[in-house]
Amino acid sequence: MCCAAIRSIPEALILFHKIPENRKNFEKQYETPFRIVFRKSPSNLYLMLAVTIALAVMVSGCVGGGTVASSWPGLSVSGDSVYVAYQQQVPAVNLDSGVARWSFPAPPDPGASFFASPIPSEEGLVVGSYDSTVRLLDAATGRERWAFANATDRIIGEALASGDTAYVPSADSRLYALDLSNGNLRWAFEEAAGGLWAAPVTDGGERIYFGSMDHRIYALDASTGEQLWTTPAVLGGAIAGSLALADETLFVGSFDKKLQAVDTATGEIKWKIDTQAWVWAGPLVADGALYAGDLEGNVYALNAADGAVRWQIQPEPDEAVRGTPALQEDVLYFGTRSGTLYAVSARDGAPVWTIQGEGELLGSPIVAGDKVIVAPLNGGALVYAFNAESGAQVWSYQPARP
Repeated sequence: MCCAAIRSIPEALILFHKIPENRKNFEKQYETPFRIVFRKSPSNLYLMLAVTIALAVMVSGCVGGGTVASSWPGLSVSGDSVYVAYQQQVPAVNLDSGVARWSFPAPPDPGASFFASPIPSEEGLVVGSYDSTVRLLDAATGRERWAFANATDRIIGEALASGDTAYVPSADSRLYALDLSNGNLRWAFEEAAGGLWAAPVTDGGERIYFGSMDHRIYALDASTGEQLWTTPAVLGGAIAGSLALADETLFVGSFDKKLQAVDTATGEIKWKIDTQAWVWAGPLVADGALYAGDLEGNVYALNAADGAVRWQIQPEPDEAVRGTPALQEDVLYFGTRSGTLYAVSARDGAPVWTIQGEGELLGSPIVAGDKVIVAPLNGGALVYAFNAESGAQVWSYQPARP
């Protein structure tokens, strides 16, 4: 099996999720992309072989025997700049033209592995990497201002920048609170039993909420890191995506094929519904509706208040909708593993336009003004901008070869 087939443990899980007999016999409990803990012994030899191959691919890198970590690009937009983290560098690109402004590091570092979405803050750009380091970059120049290197495993998910603090999740099961001005550690929460793969959310700066691969949601005091509650009953599946927050309710998708609503005050479950497959990314909540996709290509629109299904579509059976959908006015945007970008009506799921692109759209699209920005894995370019109304390509950006 070649590198293009499986690029990481998460991608291996997306690929092999499509085989029904494997899904029945594999219960997941991950702690890092390089460690899988089986809660039950998997009876399917082929799935164990798939995971073994994925590990071998990552360790060998498929490039001259060197070690090359891999995942899909991380993407963010702030003001008139697009930021993307992928492999050896983090470039900043002009939103209007697609022209590069700067790239960190320059030249690219062959040993670097950037995949977590860069997060803008008042102090600069917070960037995590697979070398277990968090950096703050000057948003205008890309110059490194500080680095925190005390995490003990990879930074897979993006940080949350709130006020003067960056809350950084790590695959080492810890949440780090860092002073944005200098990178000093304020506190670290160490009670989670599984890796943290996605950004926390906040209710405005008083509380921090996040999910873990240990099947739980945690609520912390934002100032001290003190645990306020964790979900009383362990949720049925690992949580790889961020939570959505609205009206004192947390919304979560997980690997037990469910979408659930959780009370922010107590952690009690308000409602839950079954999905057709694992829900990887966090859902989107807006205007009383909840939107999410699953790894069999289903997209759901629910009432946020009670979980009632408004509509459900599956434009490409078995092609994973891995990212969080994006919404602008009454149009919902999402991508699939086949590289197709969809725009559908948020009211009823009716198609608006469809673009078949190159590569795999595993990350979340971003709507910025009149553009939809995507960063495919293995695409012809690293970043594409499409007109949000028509789907016409506006520009593409591909870094120069070092």
